Amino acid sequence: MLRVSIGTLSVLGLTKLRMLEPPKTAYILQYSRCGCEAACAFCPQSKFSSSDKNLLSRIPWPPMEVSEVVDKLAERESSFCRICLQNVLKPKFEKEIIGILVKFRQTGIALPVSICTTPVSADVLRSFKMLGMDYVGVGLDAASPRILRTVRKPYSWNAYWNFIEKSVNIFGYRKVNVHLIFGLGESEEEFAKTMQNIYNKGAEVALFPFTPISGTSMEEKSMPRIERYRVMQILRFLLSKGYDMKEVCEDRGDGKVHVRSGEWMRDLKKVFLTSGCPGCNRPFYNERPSLIYNYPSVTLLLKNLEMLNNQLKSVGFSLEE
Repeated sequence: MLRVSIGTLSVLGLTKLRMLEPPKTAYILQYSRCGCEAACAFCPQSKFSSSDKNLLSRIPWPPMEVSEVVDKLAERESSFCRICLQNVLKPKFEKEIIGILVKFRQTGIALPVSICTTPVSADVLRSFKMLGMDYVGVGLDAASPRILRTVRKPYSWNAYWNFIEKSVNIFGYRKVNVHLIFGLGESEEEFAKTMQNIYNKGAEVALFPFTPISGTSMEEKSMPRIERYRVMQILRFLLSKGYDMKEVCEDRGDGKVHVRSGEWMRDLKKVFLTSGCPGCNRPFYNERPSLIYNYPSVTLLLKNLEMLNNQLKSVGFSLEE
C-alpha cells in the first residue's frame, strides 16, 4: 500500500476533486497501518498522535494499492513533472522505497524522483540515485536544537546536519532541500541563521509554515503571523540567490528579522511561491484558499495581489502588477 495526496489522485483520475490549482508533482507517502514510529509533535502521521492517519498536514492522503498507483502514473505521466516519494519510520522502510523505485522503472515511468527521507546511510542514498532519484528532501523542520527536542524529532541535531552534508556530497550542490517549519517556537534570529547555514552547506531551504492539526499535541498552537512568514520568504529567496544575511538584513534590537531595501528587492513575485524541488507547488498543503502562505502559481498570486500587498505593507514592501 501507498498513501497518495488527494490532489494527485484527482490528476490520476482515481478520485474527483474540484481544485483551484492542480499539483505539478505526484505526491506519494509510504503506508504504515499504525502510523510513523517517529513522535513529531506536529505530525498527524505519528503513531503517538490521535489524528486521522489519512492526513498529512491539511491534506487527505488515502491509502491505495501500489500497482494501481504505478499503472495510473504510467498512463498519465505527462500530467506531472516529477514524483515526490516521502518516507515514514517503520522497519525496513529503505528497502521498501527501493522496491517502489524499481516498480516505477519497470513500468517505464521516466519522471525524475525526489525522496523526502529521514537520515539513511550513504549506501542507501547511492541506491536511490542509481534508480533515478535526483533530489533529496531532509525533514529537519526545527530551526534549533532546542526546538528539535521540543517537537520530539527522531534524530539528533548533529545527525541531521551530518545527513545534509552527506546528501550534498552524493547528489551535488543545491540538490538537497532541507524542510524548515516556521512557527514552532523558535526566534526569528534562530530561524534566519539556520537558513543561512543550510545555504552555506550547499543545500536549499523548503519553507513551510506551522499548521496545527487536530489530534496532535500541538493542535492548540496558532499558525505564525503571515506578515512575519512573508519576511522569511523574502530572506529565503535572497539567500538562495547568493546574498548573505549581513548584506541584506539589519539589526534593530527587537529580535525580529528586518530585510533592508536594495536592488535585490526589484521583483518579488517568485518569492511567495512554494519552495522546494523543481516542479513542487504543494497546493494548499498548509493553507486554505482564503489565507495562502505559499502560492502554487504566479497566476493565483496575481489574483490575490491586493491581499498579498496588504500583508507586505506592514513589513515595508509591495508588489507591482
